[in-house]
Amino acid sequence: MSDLEVFCNVCLSKIEINKKFKKTDIATLLKLLDPTIPDKTIASYKKNNAGWNEGNLLYHFNKIIFPLFISALKIQSDKVKIDTDDLVITEKFDFRYLDYLLSGTSKQIKDLQEENKNLLDSKGYVPEDEYYAMKRDLELELKRAKEPVESLERKLIEQRKFFEDKLNYVENNCNKKCENFEKRYMDLLEKNST
Repeated sequence: MSDLEVFCNVCLSKIEINKKFKKTDIATLLKLLDPTIPDKTIASYKKNNAGWNEGNLLYHFNKIIFPLFISALKIQSDKVKIDTDDLVITEKFDFRYLDYLLSGTSKQIKDLQEENKNLLDSKGYVPEDEYYAMKRDLELELKRAKEPVESLERKLIEQRKFFEDKLNYVENNCNKKCENFEKRYMDLLEKNST
């Protein structure tokens, strides 16, 4: 196995565990792809936090080639999980299933276009202004239906308070009468005992 293949396997394992790539990985790939680059240039890049200048060819490698390399590794390692009922696409896919994926996606796009056309033609759908008018009418009808119920509820509360007050009055009156009878009875007993 060549050094480049070993590096690809290491990168694949980093992709699998979602580990981020470092500047040293970029420098290693650059050295593996072009062994003529001096070690001093690679070592200075590893230490330099600023990166390469924008006009430099290495800058473009860093911004374009390395991400393409990683994307190619992801495509190679990714897979598709197909259920019998529904297609479940993970982050991984295989180009062998690309036609199947595209046909499903194009069917979804056609369905959405048909639904959009129906919305524009108002087939089975209510226009927005009509919806808000219906909603307003429904709210008014609900408010009208609530008014008698709320009025009846207020009357019932008032009646309840009236009867509670009447009951308290009668109860207090009875208590006073009982106290008066008791007092008279005691007075009569005292008179009879003397």
